[in-house]
Amino acid sequence: MGLNYFPQPSFKGVFLAVLTTLTLLSLYIDYQGVKSNMKEFVTTPIRNLYGVSTNTIKNETTPKGRDHKNSTPAEVREWSRDQMWGCYEPSKRRLMLSRKLRSQSILDRLDCRKRAPDVLVVGVKKCGSQTLTGFLDLHPEIVGQYETGDRYNQCCVVSNRTKWIQYSPYSTPVEKTLVDVIKIADCIGRVKWILEEINPAMKCIVIIRDPYKRAVSDYKHLLQAEKPKDGKPRLNKKNITVTGENGIRHTEHVNVYEGYNIPSKFEYAVLDSNSSHISNEHLYISKGIYVNFMKQLIETVSRQNLLVIDGEMFAKDPYLGVKSVERFLGVTSFFKRTDFRKNSKGYFCPIIKQRPDSGCIPFKASGKNPEVSKSLQTKIKAFYRPYNRELENLLQQTFKWSH
Repeated sequence: MGLNYFPQPSFKGVFLAVLTTLTLLSLYIDYQGVKSNMKEFVTTPIRNLYGVSTNTIKNETTPKGRDHKNSTPAEVREWSRDQMWGCYEPSKRRLMLSRKLRSQSILDRLDCRKRAPDVLVVGVKKCGSQTLTGFLDLHPEIVGQYETGDRYNQCCVVSNRTKWIQYSPYSTPVEKTLVDVIKIADCIGRVKWILEEINPAMKCIVIIRDPYKRAVSDYKHLLQAEKPKDGKPRLNKKNITVTGENGIRHTEHVNVYEGYNIPSKFEYAVLDSNSSHISNEHLYISKGIYVNFMKQLIETVSRQNLLVIDGEMFAKDPYLGVKSVERFLGVTSFFKRTDFRKNSKGYFCPIIKQRPDSGCIPFKASGKNPEVSKSLQTKIKAFYRPYNRELENLLQQTFKWSH
């Protein structure tokens, strides 16, 4: 009988060895996946992101009419990669006001040029239109704006169609050009002109939120704006008479910014100086009376071409908001619920595997909210209630904050 130099392994030992091997293999695969995330992405055909095969792409044509049937797989991948990124270089600075265009050969291949917008995002200050636009720009079939920062002012005065289109981003023929340029409460007349003259078939997206919360956010934002920049004062000053909840009147030397008076307390910013009632003469209040400009907007754009998004719901669940836009625009379903995650500050950020340029939008607002008494909150909400109900009747749409 021969000697057994190697004891027979137990079943438990074999099981542990196999489990360890599979765990290490899984970790290695995960590491390689993260390492090559960008490489995989830029070599994956755009339609494959939606579950469509490369053969389907070969039956399509490029914007300039080149037939993919005779293209090599490498050429198909190159065209698809270029189409995913569109006319601009992929960059973590995607949400900045300026962006670098791609090489001229790619621009020519994709037929990139400035076009009349297909979609106009119109919002009220501090309602979330910039965040919505930033999220939507991650969609491969939507391109957002990237032009100079003076466009908000320019779009209220430019009345030449050709010049106005110069404010639009470069886009390909297969992309929906989406422009977020107008704060509707500031220049509803210009919004109507754009919808009538620039592109009569243009669709319109409006995002609004609880007008009380909007007013508080607006005041908080302006408190930050009034701080000196580079050691130099940024705002003008003037004397105004203010009245608090206690009915006591006094004079304050306040900063002035874009028509806003910025007093030391929120109550001074919303109460009438003579009666201590809520005053719609203050911009903090008047911009939250949404029904006033929505009546004018509906005179220009048909209801089927108008999408109104509840900004409060969008802040709580941006996934539902972007999916409603996808359906409204008729673009391919792209966003997934797992694409949106909360950061340390409680804001949702788009973290999308197919878009390495996705990430958190830099929020400028900081600091604590201004102190607002319960009685003032009640007074402001009661002021808005009839306007909110009128808005619901006009749009045939309900909002939880309207009552």
